[in-house]
Amino acid sequence: MQFFKKAKRALCVWLLVAMVAALASGCAKEPCPAEQEYAQVSTYTLDLFLNPDDHTMVGNLCLDFFNAETDSLAELRFYIFPNSFARESYGVFDEEDMESAYPHGFSSGSLVVQSVTQGGEKLNWRYGGEQNQVLVVEFQGALEPGQSVAVDVAYTVTIPQSLGRFGYSDKTFSLVNCNPILAVYDQGRWFDEYLYYPVGDPFYSDVANYKGTVRMPKGYDAAVTGTQQTTKDSQTGEVYIAFDAPMVRDFGFVASDQFVKTCARVGDVLVTSYAYRDTRAAEARLALETGKKSVRFFSSLFGQYAYRELDVVQCGFFIGGMEYPGMVLIDDSQYTPESRFVLETVVAHETAHQWWYAALGNNQVTEPWLDEALTDYSTELYMVYKNGGKPGSDPRVGRLPEGLDTMISVWNPGGSGIDAPVTAFPNNTAYSLVVYYQGRDMFAQLCEELTPDVFFEALRQYYEDNLFGIVSRTTLVTAFEKQSGRKLDGWFDSRLNPAS
Repeated sequence: MQFFKKAKRALCVWLLVAMVAALASGCAKEPCPAEQEYAQVSTYTLDLFLNPDDHTMVGNLCLDFFNAETDSLAELRFYIFPNSFARESYGVFDEEDMESAYPHGFSSGSLVVQSVTQGGEKLNWRYGGEQNQVLVVEFQGALEPGQSVAVDVAYTVTIPQSLGRFGYSDKTFSLVNCNPILAVYDQGRWFDEYLYYPVGDPFYSDVANYKGTVRMPKGYDAAVTGTQQTTKDSQTGEVYIAFDAPMVRDFGFVASDQFVKTCARVGDVLVTSYAYRDTRAAEARLALETGKKSVRFFSSLFGQYAYRELDVVQCGFFIGGMEYPGMVLIDDSQYTPESRFVLETVVAHETAHQWWYAALGNNQVTEPWLDEALTDYSTELYMVYKNGGKPGSDPRVGRLPEGLDTMISVWNPGGSGIDAPVTAFPNNTAYSLVVYYQGRDMFAQLCEELTPDVFFEALRQYYEDNLFGIVSRTTLVTAFEKQSGRKLDGWFDSRLNPAS
């Protein structure tokens, strides 16, 4: 993507006042990486209202889009993933996971577009994709390179009763991957062909700035991407959360009338645990402390944490954990005395994704190993660190336990390699065994091969050089080659996909 200086944004008076107030509380802090001066990126301004009673969210999006490409653009293409939840046949979950995802039976979700306008004039638009998961918006004329346009989308989201990323449970509403988000434009085309696949994380997006307000009924609170300031209507008790989230790959929030918040700081980073009020204090404290220690550890090992805040959120989520910029979702069943080790591991893993996915993006459909394998290796390093160990001091850290190769051959009969796309795996078990565990083992081997000093310096430079960009295999291999002075393509070939 080409980079250009930021243009002035025209915001509504209410939003400007809210943002100034929110930022004033942190004006004495040193800027975090996301608050530095960066090239021109798009800005999403969102006004969202959650209605828990009828399980809907009403949304208004103003996208200030800047054409940073060298091509003229005749249209914009957004992902609208709630439509992937409209039919059970769309298969957003593995068949083996359906009962866990829908404990009360299948429940439909959707995003219905009411209008799309530019400067008050209606634009032509249509649904696209096999799951109607794409919104295609046509311009009245071509948008030339370097030009900007403001597009407004009004829509209503129906929230399914589901314990996946997007849905509601008895205690939480998870509103992630549910607002219109631009597909990536690269190599002269829109990457809008991906479905909401049941395996892995089927997402691919550029960074953008997100601002706006989330509104909820009295008694509710929410963990929201970015910094936030909460106010309440003195008459109705309605809750308003103004948020500001620069340089993030997605926006979302988790709302509940059951949350109790506890906070801690790591330098200028605010870490907040959102746990249910009936959750044991010991587990809520463990989630907070793990988030805090993870931010400190990964910042020292890889480079400064990119954002101002990190929210660790307990929610109805059977999958275990899920990363979003500045926010991690944690399965509420892990907040028990018997699951403390799992809770700690999952929080550390999802926090590591703030480096490998949030700050450094990748195509999670075609190259999921770039974030998942490195994140899983980072998690192993954290677990050694929290027990007093030093990264790289034990060459066995991250290596596969005995017997796992046999299990992988059973679950992965097709022999898909570490570098395979999510569509190559029959289920999430095979995907995890190969991409997470074999991928983790590969990075452990590389650390031993290059020596820890070279390995970690290469990762630090990789992070610094590609912050807020999109990386590929070539980007990663080049970073290790540059630091080590060795050619490593063959080394990676033999381990990423040894059967090829």
